[in-house]
Amino acid sequence: LVMALGWAWGARGAPATASVRAVPTDWTAVVTGLDAARAHVFRTGAPGGLTAVYEDGSELLQDDAAALADLRTRHVTVRGLAHRLISVDGLAGTDDRVTLTVRQALSAYSLVDARGTVVERHTAGPVLKVAMVLVRTAAGWRVDEVRPA
Repeated sequence: LVMALGWAWGARGAPATASVRAVPTDWTAVVTGLDAARAHVFRTGAPGGLTAVYEDGSELLQDDAAALADLRTRHVTVRGLAHRLISVDGLAGTDDRVTLTVRQALSAYSLVDARGTVVERHTAGPVLKVAMVLVRTAAGWRVDEVRPA
């Protein structure tokens, strides 16, 4: 469970192509938004929200769904889960699929029961450098893969 909660965000994406409509993407904002959506899912325990984070069929989607199911059987949710984003670099890819190099650290977080009582505490993780693959969908960017960079 700790490994599933602690996956690191990272991404390397493609340079903007020459186009009148091309607008530089704020990759830090994209990654931060995806992380916030994921944290919300773990805070509320609502697995349906994972579709706002992951590409359909992603192994990470399956892993987080399994982690949420485990939390539900334990009758707890997660408070304080987030990644402290240090940098987003190395943009490479295409208009619809990018890989970013991300340096980040997992925050300290707690597992809490329905009354808000902390039942388990986890310390912050170390700074990790990961490659995060994002895919553009009709609903926006979604995480397809995260691996060590």
